[in-house]
Amino acid sequence: MFSDDLWNFVYVHQSCNSSKSNIIPSEKEIISLEKRNVRLLEKFEAGNKIYDELKSAIDGDYVRKFWVGCK
Repeated sequence: MFSDDLWNFVYVHQSCNSSKSNIIPSEKEIISLEKRNVRLLEKFEAGNKIYDELKSAIDGDYVRKFWVGCK
């Protein structure tokens, strides 16, 4: 979704990333990313930069807002 922010990073093989091109993700993929971010947040300690950035993105609903803005 054209964002290099932590909340939008997904580790994938280069060929998978290239194959998606500039296609806007489906709502199912957005839901999966939102859930992944919540699980990922649980792995970090509160108060560090990564935790704070990810928590802010979850609280601000950045994934969904950014997705809606791209549609």
